[in-house]
Amino acid sequence: MVRLTATHSPKSGDRNGETLCDADLAILAAPADHYAAYSTAVRAEYAYLPQQTFADGRTTILQAFLDAPAVYRTPHARRH
Repeated sequence: MVRLTATHSPKSGDRNGETLCDADLAILAAPADHYAAYSTAVRAEYAYLPQQTFADGRTTILQAFLDAPAVYRTPHARRH
C-alpha cells in the first residue's frame, strides 16, 4: 500500500488505498505555515538536486494534482 503514495492512483473502489492517499496528501489542506515547513523539509530531502531541476519536478507533481478531477478521493477528505 505504501507504494500507492508514489502515484496516488489507487484502483477505483480501493477504500484502503484511497484513504491512505488522502492521508498522504493532507498536507495540501494544512494551514500555510505547516505547508511551508513541509515544503522546506522536502527541499532539504532533495538538496542534491539543482534548484531548477527540483522546481521543475515539484511543478510537475503539483500540476498533476491540479489537473485531476479531484485531489482527494474519499468523501471525508473532500469535505474537510
